[in-house]
Amino acid sequence: IKKHPFCKMMSSVQLAISVVPATSSPSWSKEAFASLQNADIACFGTTSDVISYLQKLDNDHFNVAEDISDEDRRKLPNKPDLVGDILGTATEGGVVFMAACPNVEAARECLNSGRWTNNHIYYPKETQGVVQLKTEPLEGQDGGEGEGSGE
Repeated sequence: IKKHPFCKMMSSVQLAISVVPATSSPSWSKEAFASLQNADIACFGTTSDVISYLQKLDNDHFNVAEDISDEDRRKLPNKPDLVGDILGTATEGGVVFMAACPNVEAARECLNSGRWTNNHIYYPKETQGVVQLKTEPLEGQDGGEGEGSGE
């Protein structure tokens, strides 16, 4: 990922990568949840990953009622906010992170969810092929669990 053009523009930024499965387990582990809270960008592999992530966030973290209106669901944040949750001060859409999508369809799902604004979603142009980021440990790092590895 260090060699990706986006990362080259951000020369003084250190990237840490954590893989948080959106679909595999019934709920997120404490480690996965902590990774989400500290994340700035969510990288989705498919449109169904976006849908699964939001369903898991709504069901496991926000405990959203099944009969919530689409309008109210669109006002929910796209990221958990532990501090706001503990203090009871979590606000609508107050805690956000960017979405990186491999194609227009996944980006459209993020936008249509109402959880991201169009300037917080990154995706390739329709004429461009699918973007695939592959990561490798940075020089001088051991590539510890969850950092510097994954896709």
